[in-house]
Amino acid sequence: MKIAILFLSTLVVLSAVFLLMSRSPSDAPSPLFVDVEGKDVRIALLMADTAELRARGLSGRKSLSANEGMWFIMESPGIHGIWMKEMYFPIDIIWLDDSHRIVTIEPLVAPASYPKVFYPTVRARYVLEVNAGFTAEHGIVAGDRILLGL
Repeated sequence: MKIAILFLSTLVVLSAVFLLMSRSPSDAPSPLFVDVEGKDVRIALLMADTAELRARGLSGRKSLSANEGMWFIMESPGIHGIWMKEMYFPIDIIWLDDSHRIVTIEPLVAPASYPKVFYPTVRARYVLEVNAGFTAEHGIVAGDRILLGL
């Protein structure tokens, strides 16, 4: 009897580990978050830090939680375009420079805008995508600085 309980317990633990390991990194927020300097707002991050994750982005997701966003880390600063391919909900797109200062915000970008590509006005290294209206609701504007935290 004890062997059967031990076996079943081990099986449950291994199954849970397998399920957690098989999830895509973009499916669950990382332990990272961002704060907007001088604002009372915190955003839990979904990371897009590989070419594959950047290409997929939020495509196929049905929604984001209220204070959740996707943080894109580009290889280098540039004029990085964002489109709404296979998106199901509108977003605000925020481009940031190397020092995490917001350089461009494209608010209220709708899924129906695809295949239009949105670009920053100057070179950017990072992109943060949040729910549509988030930047207006929290008074986030170009020039604000994003602070990364654990």
